[in-house]
Amino acid sequence: MRKWSYRISIILNLVLFVVIGIAYILIDLRHSPERRLGILQEDLTLGIMQTDSVLYSKVNYDLPLDSLQGLGNYYSAEVKPTREEANPTIRSTEKKKRLGFGDLPNEETDYIYIQTQNVDDNLKVLTALEKHLSKQGFDLEVKKPVVSSFDNCDDNTIVALKGAGRRAYYARKKKPLEGYFYPDFILEVYEFSDNKSASEALKHMKNALYSRNYFCNGKDPHRLFQNSNEIYYLSTRAEMFRGYINDSGKVLEEA
Repeated sequence: MRKWSYRISIILNLVLFVVIGIAYILIDLRHSPERRLGILQEDLTLGIMQTDSVLYSKVNYDLPLDSLQGLGNYYSAEVKPTREEANPTIRSTEKKKRLGFGDLPNEETDYIYIQTQNVDDNLKVLTALEKHLSKQGFDLEVKKPVVSSFDNCDDNTIVALKGAGRRAYYARKKKPLEGYFYPDFILEVYEFSDNKSASEALKHMKNALYSRNYFCNGKDPHRLFQNSNEIYYLSTRAEMFRGYINDSGKVLEEA
């Protein structure tokens, strides 16, 4: 008799644990993360089989969206907000199109025009460059200046340089590297009436050239700097030729 009583007690305890487990599972499902928006009606407290009280919320989700406008007793389950939900500034910024190489001009692009001025050429600087290139086996020839511009992807602006104070040169090595590749680069010079005007122009040009992590105007190697009242811009078509514009740029800066 005692053996049967012991077995019955074990079975009843197992049943009790199963009932409690199912109850907790049902409550957990009712309180699972919910992204719908509703109105909190009441908080309910339950006691299950003489266990500690369990609190959960009763929410009415069956409401039309237009009834959830304005202020109210809104409720949703405790779901961790996304990065955009937590910071509306990020959301509005990322919705705005991120401009990149080739996206300018567009309907919203503004222009910043910089007027150059034809002044006496800095013969000292040019002579120093010619001597340097001659030693390196380069030919230097004068080219007709083109309309120069730099895209600013951050501000959606184009910096355009105009006027008679623009010069251009083309440098090309006489002998190829490895029998195939002829190193070459382009030098553009922009003249201004004084150092201050050149500095102001350089600021706009750098902001544009270095926008969108330096890639708004393409990935070609380049150098941009000022010497007195002149701005120098060197560019080449291949990364393997970067050393040549670095060396020539150093000569121009120090002359």
